[in-house]
Amino acid sequence: MSSRIEQLIDEIEEYIEGCKPKFMSSTEIIVNKDEIDELLRELRMKTPDEIKRYQGSHPKRCQSQGRSIDQRGYRAYQRADQRA
Repeated sequence: MSSRIEQLIDEIEEYIEGCKPKFMSSTEIIVNKDEIDELLRELRMKTPDEIKRYQGSHPKRCQSQGRSIDQRGYRAYQRADQRA
């Protein structure tokens, strides 16, 4: 099951794929500003909910792996985990 953020990203990708190419260009497209703004606005609104949901479950997962962290330590843990 994909999250709403993943669904919105898929919608943006589909929208971009459906846009007409700019005259004499194979890499530039013409977009409808209102349509892309609406998709991005919805993505911005959904992002905080998804992040909160993830942050709420992630520390529990870390504790089950023998690592105990709180919300303040989450970012430091995440940076260290990415480096490993």
